[in-house]
Amino acid sequence: MKVESIVNKVLFINACVRPESRTCRLAREVLKRLSGELEELRLYEEPIEPLDQETLEKRTELVARGDYRDPLFRYAKQFAQAADIMVAAPYWDLSFPAILKVYLEQICVTGLTFQYTPEGILQEVIGKIRNADM
Repeated sequence: MKVESIVNKVLFINACVRPESRTCRLAREVLKRLSGELEELRLYEEPIEPLDQETLEKRTELVARGDYRDPLFRYAKQFAQAADIMVAAPYWDLSFPAILKVYLEQICVTGLTFQYTPEGILQEVIGKIRNADM
């Protein structure tokens, strides 16, 4: 299933705990320079859970059938539909917030955000991650 990008949709993935953090303030300044419809996903306000065995088995079965209607794929579809993606995540003690890692686990879905080919992985989201070095 190929999910088409929505023209001018900017997905802001906010993994900042504190709204006044330097990372969040910097991200908001960069967002002011982007054009398009902004959709903010505040990860700490979302019911994001790590994939457990039961959920992973369900997801694997649904992907094998090409059935992406389950709410389990909400974040992957949202990610795939964005024309531009901005991630704000503080860097603490040599790592990023765990919630961002769990989110990445949720959006990496075969058939939605990437495809396997005989040559390897076709990464459909390459080029969608915007370089915020402005």
